[in-house]
Amino acid sequence: SPRKMVIEKRRKNDIVLIPIGCTENHGIHNNSGLDTFMCSSICEAVRRKTAKAGHEVALALPPINYGGHPYHHLGMPGTVMTTEKSIVDTLVNVMAGLWDDGFRKIILVNNHGMDWMMESAIQEFFKRWQLPAFATVVEWHRAVREFFYPLGDERPDFVSTPFIHADEAETSAALLMFPGMVDMSCVGDAQPKSFGMLDEGFYTGNDYGDGASIGYYGMLEQAEDNFTYVREMQTDLPLEFACERGAGLNRADGRVLSLTMSTYTYSGGAHGMNVSRAYVFDTETGEIVSFDQLSADSAALRAFLTQRMVDMAETDETIREATADGKHGQHGRVRGRLRPARGAGGPLRRPAAGRVLVSDGRRAGGVLRPV
Repeated sequence: SPRKMVIEKRRKNDIVLIPIGCTENHGIHNNSGLDTFMCSSICEAVRRKTAKAGHEVALALPPINYGGHPYHHLGMPGTVMTTEKSIVDTLVNVMAGLWDDGFRKIILVNNHGMDWMMESAIQEFFKRWQLPAFATVVEWHRAVREFFYPLGDERPDFVSTPFIHADEAETSAALLMFPGMVDMSCVGDAQPKSFGMLDEGFYTGNDYGDGASIGYYGMLEQAEDNFTYVREMQTDLPLEFACERGAGLNRADGRVLSLTMSTYTYSGGAHGMNVSRAYVFDTETGEIVSFDQLSADSAALRAFLTQRMVDMAETDETIREATADGKHGQHGRVRGRLRPARGAGGPLRRPAAGRVLVSDGRRAGGVLRPV
């Protein structure tokens, strides 16, 4: 847009979106620029919608199209890695330039995993320049999370597995936005596995298996099978195998032992797999306690916890009501602090009765502990 037009639009709306993409292997059927193209398409759609409403947002183009990655992506064909310092310095300078142009509300719209780098960039921006502004990161996948999880019998034609990198959900979104860049003739159907730390030191903690242990050697065999498949598609790939495991203690009081086990594995393909699972053990029997065993009335307990999470979410300071008339304020980070911004945003929609906002023990304005 001509400078004159940019200035006129900015006087009506000083929000600017910075699309954050990357160049990364997304499977043999997708292109490596998928994150960049997808994020740019979504930001452009937001621009068009706000333009129709009379307060058009600005886009900071070109997008960030090279990103940071975990160490085991080194040498992966189709992936271009940059350092965290490069990402942080680039974003700090881009944000400063946009601020100089009059944009006081800067939103990093992320389509890549490196959240910690963008948070570091925001922190560094305020530490370095000490400027009053609103700056935040929005990971759009999480903003529309309900569109990336199976709905069972409610929508049998929907996705059949939870969102995983380069899977059916992300590929479907790519087919919607840029179908000419996806080749479904060579797509491979695979079921990912993750490994925890129960039987024989490893445990298949996936969401669609029976959780049977395959042990250490079984895990190596799976990695070898994956490598063989990929090398048949493209020879001489310098692939690695990685497994990172961790456990956190939630509660140990003589009656129950509650643990959270986190596992990241890479055994070939476009990306690794990161899964966290919570377990509650009966310390007398050593057996895993299911949710229905926690209470004599599991339905009432589920309803209580659901309402509790809804209440906690609604009273959390980051989304609390700013006025008594149902309007909800935005929050801006001013000189490194989170403060309410002037002006009310749109109303925060309350979920339908019985809908669970956060499941599987994830945090919702507090810590959900075993009963």
